[in-house]
Amino acid sequence: MKKALAGFLIIGASLFSCYDSGSEFSRVLLLIDTPPTVNINKLYVGVFLGAVTPQTLITKISFTPSNIYPLVIPGNQILIFVVWAGETIPPNEAVTYLGYSPPLLMQGQDFALVPLTMNQVYTDYSGPPPNTMNFQVINGQNDAIWSPVPSADYYEVYDGFGALIYQGPGTSCHFPSPVSSARARFCSSVFGICSDFVQFTT
Repeated sequence: MKKALAGFLIIGASLFSCYDSGSEFSRVLLLIDTPPTVNINKLYVGVFLGAVTPQTLITKISFTPSNIYPLVIPGNQILIFVVWAGETIPPNEAVTYLGYSPPLLMQGQDFALVPLTMNQVYTDYSGPPPNTMNFQVINGQNDAIWSPVPSADYYEVYDGFGALIYQGPGTSCHFPSPVSSARARFCSSVFGICSDFVQFTT
């Protein structure tokens, strides 16, 4: 990720010697606005049909940021492109930047240039800026709420003892008793990666 703009190709089969020019595939050049100051180990790319869910995934790849990877994208569909950037935050890998496109209608044999801005993931409990999840412990420290993160499909909340209190697609949970500390993160089951934890302490 040394350049200001890193590009990779999600392309139709025109780069393959066996490409049939009459087939219904689209060629896409996805340009990623490079995260400026982080050590990104891997980019996770997903192509989704109409909405970002595990059920609408068409294809996914992961790669080191300096490489170019060919991929066949079916045309005549409304597609969303999602990129998560993973960085090693000991002891695990965590997403530190993410980007996603608006829904795009890809006609067969189209060539499209799709720029993607990578948004930094913030995990500090108190801002500015606010944490990406907008995770908050409320109601006398009995409940937690958070905002949905585009392209994430589930969330995890733990109490201060490390017990898993909630795992699922919702945006709130209830603690069995008031907590003095808690932590939460958002995840993608498609890419198999989560954010670093947002830490709450009184």
